[in-house]
Amino acid sequence: MKSIINLRSSGEILKDELKVYHTGYQQCTRGYSFGPFVRDHYLIHFILSGKGLYKNGLNSYGLEAGQGFFIFPGERTFYKADEEDPWAYFWIGFHGGEAVDLIKKSGVSLESPIIHFDSKLLEVLETIMKLDNRTIEQQLRIKGYLQLLFAELVRINGTERIVNKDHMAKVYVRQAIEFMSIHYVDPITIEDIANHLGIDRSYFSRLFKTHEGYSPKQYLIEYRIFKAKRLLEQQSLTVSDIARSVGYSDAYSLSKVFSRITGISPTKYRLLHNSGEL
Repeated sequence: MKSIINLRSSGEILKDELKVYHTGYQQCTRGYSFGPFVRDHYLIHFILSGKGLYKNGLNSYGLEAGQGFFIFPGERTFYKADEEDPWAYFWIGFHGGEAVDLIKKSGVSLESPIIHFDSKLLEVLETIMKLDNRTIEQQLRIKGYLQLLFAELVRINGTERIVNKDHMAKVYVRQAIEFMSIHYVDPITIEDIANHLGIDRSYFSRLFKTHEGYSPKQYLIEYRIFKAKRLLEQQSLTVSDIARSVGYSDAYSLSKVFSRITGISPTKYRLLHNSGEL
């Protein structure tokens, strides 16, 4: 099991000053567990890959990449890596009275300890992991980045932006559809769309399918074919021109997808449209 731990401070934990206590990375082996255990500081785990189980009190949460969980001081917790797909995670421990207000603003509580995170937040976390506290400058930078990390949590999970998780999902879906309606002419991928939204690709795909009933990949294909049909109704454009206009590299690529979706070739569609049979 690969584990990296960075101790950020030592001695008595200060009551008010916000300070990173320790950070680390761990690639867990199958079924690896920790606890039950009680901490004297706050701790957040950010799941980078794999799956696992987190328990606090009477509640159990099955979690996966793109999610994270908070541990509060004095809370009895237990967590375990999945037997088939064990998780890897970053963690960051911190303390200080300022943390109480930051956690409240992020929308996290003992009753709701689960968060989602995206690539923007991960960039902040990775920066914190690289810093140390050997100089006053670095100590101030770490504190500043920890506050920035909470700002990202507020953006993603906090009540100031979106209170209802279902509403947040609808916003992501709407923004994804808007992005595809603009960039369908480009060779975009589902990962490109997820990166634009700042969320994990797998999480985005599940979210989109839950709300729309089909995958974002299927939506993008259907939208391109819809646009291709409108262009086929114009006599001035060749099939090659149309292919490049809807995100395909050549006429063959478009024809292959068009025939699979509609049951006829682009040329046949144009003929049927011109004859009034469509």
